[in-house]
Amino acid sequence: MIFRTLVLVLAFMVANSTALADQQTYIVHIDKTKIRASIHSQDSSKPWFESIIDSISEASMQEDGEEDILAPQLLYAYETSMFGFAAHLSKKHLKYLNQVEGFLSAIPDELSTLHTTYSPQFLGLRSATKEAQYCTGGSLDPKLVHGKIVACERGINGRTEKGEEVKMAGGSGMILLNNEYQGEELFADPHILPATSLGASASKIVRSYSESVKKPTASISFMGTKFRDPAPVMAAFSSRGPSLVGSDVIKPDVTAPGVNILAAWPPKISPSFLKSDKRKVSFNILSGTSMSCPHVSGIAALLKSLHKDWSPAAIKSALMTTAYTLNNKGAPISDMAYNDSPLATPFVFGSGHVNPVSASDPGLVYDISTKDYFNYLCNINYTSSQIALLSRSNFVCSRKAFLQAGDLNYPSFAVLFGRSAFNASVTYRRVVTNVGKSRSSYAVKVEQPNGVSVSVEPRKLKFEKLGQKLSYNVTFLATGGGKVGGSSSFGSLIWVSDRYKVRSPIAITWQ
Repeated sequence: MIFRTLVLVLAFMVANSTALADQQTYIVHIDKTKIRASIHSQDSSKPWFESIIDSISEASMQEDGEEDILAPQLLYAYETSMFGFAAHLSKKHLKYLNQVEGFLSAIPDELSTLHTTYSPQFLGLRSATKEAQYCTGGSLDPKLVHGKIVACERGINGRTEKGEEVKMAGGSGMILLNNEYQGEELFADPHILPATSLGASASKIVRSYSESVKKPTASISFMGTKFRDPAPVMAAFSSRGPSLVGSDVIKPDVTAPGVNILAAWPPKISPSFLKSDKRKVSFNILSGTSMSCPHVSGIAALLKSLHKDWSPAAIKSALMTTAYTLNNKGAPISDMAYNDSPLATPFVFGSGHVNPVSASDPGLVYDISTKDYFNYLCNINYTSSQIALLSRSNFVCSRKAFLQAGDLNYPSFAVLFGRSAFNASVTYRRVVTNVGKSRSSYAVKVEQPNGVSVSVEPRKLKFEKLGQKLSYNVTFLATGGGKVGGSSSFGSLIWVSDRYKVRSPIAITWQ
């Protein structure tokens, strides 16, 4: 009797483990338009999702003639950024879920490997030739390093990790050297020993000095905070254009503060991420997209609170057309990467640096409907089923409705011409909405890109009331691409009134 009971228990455990292995978490997208009217009147869609789970569980039991060992389980209901739910499901449950009205897709929840998007601390873009010059783990000889300031090349491992290696080898300090790719960019890092960073030009001098002098000497002097440097400047690590999707879109849209930002920090984690670092702080200095994104998100939220009827596209337009391109010295914003020019371009900062005050009262906005974006996605080979995940409905791509990037009512202009193009032309149509003064008049001003003649029709826009929409056409005529130095040229189109300047960047790419 005991043996038989044990066999039954083991059989149940095997069956249970097999069923568990077959189950995993899925993110399920549902067409919101298919929701039943009786449920739609409720505050939450969770009851409908629960009924879906119950129906596939019941269908599974009817097929097997017995109760599911591990029934499907609803984990979370999504109703804002997407419409659907997360659930534990087996392959059999998925089969029945596919038959549910309104089902769009079920995506397995999987762990992904981090890319270099968190911050520049992940960037190790150069391979080692001599590990010691990069101060990697175990590469330094304590006999040579003890009591000395060590010069470490950036790359391969983190900047604070290099300092840890120097300290473990007995070094008294560290100098971080930038290469040409890193440019003049400097970071405020929470080092665990006295350390300083040098831009590419100063690093070149230090390398030359250390190689030419038999016994080079160095000292690190802390001079306090230095104010009134030119700002803003574009970070060397900042993502830049042209867009991989195509040169008919200016990438990025705008730029925002993202380097050496004072940010909240969990006290349980050391500011340097190093296990040897026992410091506990409530704030840290951070850099990267993770810092610039909250700035833009916060401004967008402020604009929405001021203008509750504005669409996301209108808010984006306000951010872009009021952005500035000059620094606090009145000079063009510079680029720390120093690729082709020390000056940044629209392929580096987009429309410019965000200006919250000006964005709250932009004068004119360029609005875009959600449907226009979907028709653009159709044109760049997204399928109807893929777009349905965003639209939350069964959106169908129609070739007649396809939109090129230039067809979007976007607050910037990007044009692609062949290098030998002459008298080739491209015309875009734009519609602007008056959100400034009820009665206002705007005249166009164009800063012409090299190798292109830009004409606008009409050259004046006269508004009689708020919310009024007026359209204009802008034509780009290639006049001499072969004579233009470089692969790109830039300009701008500005609508000027007695109160507002509504600016859109122009980027011409020569291929």
